[in-house]
Amino acid sequence: MDNMKTALRDVEVRVSTWSDEIASLQTIVAEVKTELASLKEKNDDLEGRMRRCNPLQVFQRCLTPKKPYGKPWVIIAKLHYYQDCVEVLGRAREQGPL
Repeated sequence: MDNMKTALRDVEVRVSTWSDEIASLQTIVAEVKTELASLKEKNDDLEGRMRRCNPLQVFQRCLTPKKPYGKPWVIIAKLHYYQDCVEVLGRAREQGPL
């Protein structure tokens, strides 16, 4: 009978230990879920910004061959700030036609 009581106490201790371990693991899983949700939201935001090319400046060379008489390449530019656009166009007007 004493052997059964001792075995029962050992089982109770083990179950209690496993219960504590499960509780701590559940806390860790909840934290990981929260962090995962945050990272997914951040990833979606960054993908959206990348697709809109916002607020980056994008310069792209046109797919035309270089002119033999030395004309510069045509570029397509998307500027984030309006003031930059005004400045670029103003300087182009000062230099005259190409």
